[in-house]
Amino acid sequence: MVKTGLTVLSLLAVVAVATLWSLFRLNQFQSYPAADIANCETVIGVAGVEDVVTDTVSGMAWLSSMQGRGLKPGAEGQERGAIIAFDPENPLALGALRDRTGGVPQDFAPLGMDLYARGNTRRLFVVNGAAPNVLIYTMTGRGGLALIDTLTDRRLTSPGDIVAVGPRSFYVTNSASGAHGSFLAGAQYLTGQAAGSVLYYDGNSWSEAADGLKFANGIALSPDGARVATQATRGPGDAVDRECVHDGRRAQTGRHDAPPPREMRG
Repeated sequence: MVKTGLTVLSLLAVVAVATLWSLFRLNQFQSYPAADIANCETVIGVAGVEDVVTDTVSGMAWLSSMQGRGLKPGAEGQERGAIIAFDPENPLALGALRDRTGGVPQDFAPLGMDLYARGNTRRLFVVNGAAPNVLIYTMTGRGGLALIDTLTDRRLTSPGDIVAVGPRSFYVTNSASGAHGSFLAGAQYLTGQAAGSVLYYDGNSWSEAADGLKFANGIALSPDGARVATQATRGPGDAVDRECVHDGRRAQTGRHDAPPPREMRG
């Protein structure tokens, strides 16, 4: 009886230590300064916003929204995702907060987005976690979105964010080798496995631009278009830069330590 009790206590101690270690690695004991939102206006009516893209020409903000985000597919309370055009100058416009995709595709859980605007070409790139795939929409004259391309690859298992570098070319982050919400992806995240990657589509074919990342998520393009950076959010502070130009040529991957979140500036 005593031996059994000691065994149980030992197992509980191992679980407790493992839990504390995981929480520490996930920065759960880290403190961050509060943001000053005193001058911000709260707008209600948009559920589960994952990403926001600003259109510098029209001044509109595109929002990827989904009611019941995080629930299992088909669960009660979960609805099809939506892309919403939000006007900061008229945030309470009646009927403005509506889906602009025309219900296409039906299976839709929007995540990261990016806007490509060059000359008369204006396209919204959207990561669809439901498939998973990447959707390319063109903007119609009536403020709507028309789907013109759907792209996927067997390596695109857990896409998160995207950055467009051409009218049909982009980089997309892949957080893990397991699917969104799967046991494998969760285990890879909790144990800190470097199973994430960045995939590149050049307009014709897919390739792997970077691998060995711990839960790669956000991705951005430098103002001069010569550099792509993504942060491995499982941390601690790991980032990968990828040299690129808009015609798809890529140079070697470089790696550097990123500052912790509290030291980063927008």
